[in-house]
Amino acid sequence: MRTLTTSKSNSINHRRKGFSLMEVVLAVSIMSVIAGATLPVTFTVLNQAHSKATKEELRNLAEASSRMFEDTKTLPILVEGLLIDQGVAGWSGPYLPGSFSDGISGLGGYEVDSWSNAYSLSISGNALTITSMGSDGIHGTEDDLVLSMDATLILRSKTLDNLAIINSALQSYNALNLVEAPLPANFGSVRSALCSKGFLPDSVRYQVDAWGDAYVEDPRGQTPVVRVKSVNVAAN
Repeated sequence: MRTLTTSKSNSINHRRKGFSLMEVVLAVSIMSVIAGATLPVTFTVLNQAHSKATKEELRNLAEASSRMFEDTKTLPILVEGLLIDQGVAGWSGPYLPGSFSDGISGLGGYEVDSWSNAYSLSISGNALTITSMGSDGIHGTEDDLVLSMDATLILRSKTLDNLAIINSALQSYNALNLVEAPLPANFGSVRSALCSKGFLPDSVRYQVDAWGDAYVEDPRGQTPVVRVKSVNVAAN
């Protein structure tokens, strides 16, 4: 009896070692459903990560372009211009830290977005637009990532800073010399007097504004001069 019982038990265990066709089909179906649900989520998460990294890169490129413009009054037409001197007067870069290559495109790491597609740069006047084609790799579609910077704001800021220094020097001069030596209605003469009396450094930055135009007295043609302005800044 013991021998028969053992044989029957072994036979049952042997039959249970394998899976039926129905069980295999069911398992494959479940894995397919899980995979079908997981892949879109994974794709979305990866795209969000690429998008976040690319937006950060765009900000870094814009900041580097601003620094280059402050030095040269020109904007880069290629990302490479932020890293390598292209013979632009005043260039004192590189304006981005280090250099590295993108393993997929073979281009410089700063030249491509997180999808390894090259950025495009376009200039209109003093405005620079940097564009990533986004996840689809096609220009002009809704998933493009675009960042624009207007360097006119840099020119205005530099001009206002210099005007603050000039007008402060002018006020100090007038506080001591307005009665005996009033300033004439000519900025060239005003600047010479301020420099000769030690109220203003003798520097070209105080001759012209950031656009390269001479400062003018305000109001024009009246003496004594108590204020100067830039013709390129509406209110200063």
